[in-house]
Amino acid sequence: SGEELLLKMGLATRAGGRFRIQSGAFILFGKEDGATLLQRDFTFVRYDALDGMYAYREDLSLPVPRVFDRLMELLRPQNRRTRGISGLKRQEAVLYPEEAVREALLNAFGHRDYRLAGLRNECRLYPDRLEIISAGALPGLISMETLGTRHYSRNPKIMHAFMILGLVEELGQGIPLMRSALKRNGNPPPEFSDSGEVFKVVFRSPRSG
Repeated sequence: SGEELLLKMGLATRAGGRFRIQSGAFILFGKEDGATLLQRDFTFVRYDALDGMYAYREDLSLPVPRVFDRLMELLRPQNRRTRGISGLKRQEAVLYPEEAVREALLNAFGHRDYRLAGLRNECRLYPDRLEIISAGALPGLISMETLGTRHYSRNPKIMHAFMILGLVEELGQGIPLMRSALKRNGNPPPEFSDSGEVFKVVFRSPRSG
């Protein structure tokens, strides 16, 4: 049941015959209204040129699993490239390996600072790169030097819920997985930056050849 699932995720408690839902459950699955701001908004923006206005934008404020699914729907048609011709068939490949994109998006959800109002997570697609931006700087125990070698989650119950839902396989392996997937696909390593307000992951297009 829904109650049992929330209990398993650690997003609810039952004591003395009372069932209590915790804030992470509302962030993941709740319905937002004018009185409840869940700070889970995600904006997708596509640029068809390196400079100038965007060609497409979609602002999403839905339960997190549905936002994630919609982001992948928006990215997939733009994520194809032709590697070459074999016989009469084109050899299709991707610009950015989906497993790396999935990890970056899930990390943006799982590690954002939900206390910050007015900042959105963003997914920006440019002709030469993909940027995924999470609201909030790195948590205090993680620095740019220890990123990828030390594991700490700002929202451990949300990340645990992702694992229960089958969205992530093992906690703390996101960055090594990204690096490995990008290398296999011919992309440069991922780039990370922390402005103090947002954390950004950048995937560059595959190397030529």
